[in-house]
Amino acid sequence: MGLPPYVERKCGLKMKTRPDTKPIILFLIVAVSIFATETLVMFVLHNIVPLSSHTAMIVDASVLVVLTFPLLYFLSFRPLTSSITVQNKLNEELQQSHEKLKESLEETMNAMSQLKESNGKFIAISVSAQDAIIMMDDEGNISFWNEAAERTFGYSRKEAYGNRVSELIIPHRYRLAHIEGLKKFKETGKGPILGNIIALEAIRKDGKEFPIELSLSALTLKERWCAVGIIRDISKRVRREEELRLSYKMASLGQLTAGVFHEILNPINIISTHVQLLLAEAEKGTGLEKDLKSIQEEIKRVQDITDGLLRFSRKESVATAEIDVNQLIDRVLAILVAEIKYKNIQLFKKLDNELPLFKANADLLRQVFLNLIKNAIDAMANGGSLTISTLKCLKDEKPCLCIQFTDTGCGIPKEHLDKIFDPFFTTKEEGKGVGMGLTIAYTTIQNHGGSISVSSEVGKGSTFTIELPLQPTDQNKASKL
Repeated sequence: MGLPPYVERKCGLKMKTRPDTKPIILFLIVAVSIFATETLVMFVLHNIVPLSSHTAMIVDASVLVVLTFPLLYFLSFRPLTSSITVQNKLNEELQQSHEKLKESLEETMNAMSQLKESNGKFIAISVSAQDAIIMMDDEGNISFWNEAAERTFGYSRKEAYGNRVSELIIPHRYRLAHIEGLKKFKETGKGPILGNIIALEAIRKDGKEFPIELSLSALTLKERWCAVGIIRDISKRVRREEELRLSYKMASLGQLTAGVFHEILNPINIISTHVQLLLAEAEKGTGLEKDLKSIQEEIKRVQDITDGLLRFSRKESVATAEIDVNQLIDRVLAILVAEIKYKNIQLFKKLDNELPLFKANADLLRQVFLNLIKNAIDAMANGGSLTISTLKCLKDEKPCLCIQFTDTGCGIPKEHLDKIFDPFFTTKEEGKGVGMGLTIAYTTIQNHGGSISVSSEVGKGSTFTIELPLQPTDQNKASKL
């Protein structure tokens, strides 16, 4: 007999078939003893006690059995005892194999328990992570999509699984490079952006692009390369960096202009005075009068430029008082209502009547509102609609007053959106704007602790959003008691 080959391979056992000699020796001792006893009995019976022939035959048969028993042993019993011995050995070795298999099973169970614990930790980390974690195979198909990815991109896990990364979140301008890089990645597991942190844009489910920070690494699963990307939405950081950049630009320009334009205004005022005197003496309708008026208009333009630059470069705090923003908007519209009707523009007001009073400089805010409304009117040369809305909102979990101006005008090209608050930047025709209105509006809102932003699409219009921190005054608190 022998162990099955797979048992020998698994347990490292090889059966020993040498028979055990102890049963043979014991049997020989017993057989010799019986034979000697039987011989003695036969001798006594044949020589001392007379026996009949029948009895003698019985005795001789007994002797024959005793004499043939060893032969029967060696022919049958001995192989049987050897088989029993081998079976006992086999049982012992199988018991040893069982113990080894039991130890191996315990080790496997411990490994499975550790793997289960490790998997649980990975799931807990991926669920609690604030950054999107995405895995794709070497064909570009998504195989993992955590909850942060659902929040970041708007696709559920079910919607994302099995789809190509390029079709879901990669902008068109990056897709060709992605496909080329994927071919190399499939063959070598390497790529130009692996192991690096890069900033680029991605697409949400609603089709809007937003800036992200991507960290990409590679691993192998089932002998295939996979890529794991950790993606962070950096929209807020980019916006704050842009605001900081613009603030530095404003501060630098303010320092430059503050000292210069005070000196410029003095000769400008003298020139303006002499032009007014010459106009008083010039005959009506003459070329001289026309030229003097043209000079006067240019002087006014220079004064507007210098006044705007000086206004946003001032560092002193502005006087504030409790104001009702809805009433302030109504007063501005009263000035422009005739022009709005003349330009065939429909006006829609969505004002929250339960807004609290808040502290601000009414004159400066009035100038901001006036500038934004006039820009909207200029953007709708062929008519359109202007919607002004006010409401309470939250920004960084703090209450704010939100004011929006939405027009259906020509819109602002995408390449100009990050420049419209820069000093002297304008898209208006020569002589119709100096590019300081939005710069002053930006500085005014910033000095009030708020922010101003714009979203626009060419041919569809623009929306300017002002967010001002809302701190209820004592009067508002008292009204709620």
